[in-house]
Amino acid sequence: MPDSKQIEFIAERIVSEVLSRHLPEIRQEMVRRVMAELPAAATGEGGAAATVLEAAMAALQDVTSQANILNVLLDFAARFSGRVALFVVRGEAATVWQARGFPDDNGLRNFNLNLADAVVARVVQERVPVAAGLDFDPAFLARVGHAAGGNAILLPLVLRDKVSALVYADCGLEGGKLDVAALKLLMRSAGMWLEVLALRKAMSGAPAQEPAGASAPERAPARVTSSSPEAAPGARTAVAVATPESEWTPEERDIHLRAQRFARLLVDEIKLYNQAKVAEGRASKDLYNRLKDDIDKSRASYDKRYGSSPAASVDYFTKELVRILADNDASLLGANFPG
Repeated sequence: MPDSKQIEFIAERIVSEVLSRHLPEIRQEMVRRVMAELPAAATGEGGAAATVLEAAMAALQDVTSQANILNVLLDFAARFSGRVALFVVRGEAATVWQARGFPDDNGLRNFNLNLADAVVARVVQERVPVAAGLDFDPAFLARVGHAAGGNAILLPLVLRDKVSALVYADCGLEGGKLDVAALKLLMRSAGMWLEVLALRKAMSGAPAQEPAGASAPERAPARVTSSSPEAAPGARTAVAVATPESEWTPEERDIHLRAQRFARLLVDEIKLYNQAKVAEGRASKDLYNRLKDDIDKSRASYDKRYGSSPAASVDYFTKELVRILADNDASLLGANFPG
């Protein structure tokens, strides 16, 4: 009989194969959702913007690395603006990665945007596009010049509820195109495909970048629930004795890390395909009621894989539900959440 390591390897391979088989459907759904919003962006020229955006969707689907997705994003953003630059946000810095349309694109590399600038701070904190007019970061504007009429915008690239990059776009020094609606759709599509790419890599066993703020599994008290008739309806029954983290063997620590990562992937997937329900559930504080089928199925998958392992002493799945779906507020899951 295969040992636990072999079983985990087989499980990860199967998950990866299933996800790969469903990639065409995922791609089609992403294109359908984006194209459904095209009427607002397809202005003039007989819907030329819609044609370009459809080409952008196809290009995003065909690339398989983060750098290539960002390159596609910039290339097509340049079709809807006079000048465009992408800043990668890391810690307290937002640094130019690449640019298009400036006199010296390469010369802008490593330029740091001022995160204290009012426009930048608002985009990062509220995760919404903001007009970047004449009062935008003075050092940046001194470097590249003011866009005609101050016609510029700063857009966030949001991954896992955090702004991982910023895109500055304007109409150029002489005045020209700046299709904000199309740029918003491009940003949203690139973000969605980056999420799918990260999910696919992680499920295939490839090293995945931890989201900002992630840490090693926390030590938690034993989770003991009753299996008696008096147990709350819908509550899961489990008895697990917690071993202090300091006493974990290297093998146990690896299992805990795998369990935490798998739980994160499952919850990320729920959020990715139910963004409207997540927003509604947070507002109404009934996330579990709205996402019960998805949560219960994912919970079953998690328990089947790690319910009898050393990681059963820490309920990573619930932790990730609270962190990712409920934005660290367990009350948003609602009174019917079984825990």
